[in-house]
Amino acid sequence: MTDEAEAGLVKSEALLHADALIAEAVKALRALTYADYLRTQHWLDFRESMLAPLVKCQQCGSQDRREVHHLTYDYLGRERASDVRVLCRRCHGEWHDEHAGERLSTSANDLAWAGRVRRFGQL
Repeated sequence: MTDEAEAGLVKSEALLHADALIAEAVKALRALTYADYLRTQHWLDFRESMLAPLVKCQQCGSQDRREVHHLTYDYLGRERASDVRVLCRRCHGEWHDEHAGERLSTSANDLAWAGRVRRFGQL
């Protein structure tokens, strides 16, 4: 095997190892209650990365207390910017009032998570 091929193999193995570590971390995050998840460093960092560039509510434009709202629970532990919206507290509360009882996910695993969220009064 050439040095170049061996280096490529080592890099591929390292990426597979990194993917496995990420999968384990996500699994651990998803095992938490929603309330506990919202206190993790992962969520706090992601939340801050969304709040920092968006100084206004994406619904009404208010600069009052902004919160990060999940549009779906499909990617908890590995959220993307498209999975959330920055809303002021008023708009966030109104959204949940208007959408009470709606499913935010369709997979069985995520529906179980959403059930835990409802039990903890977070939806």
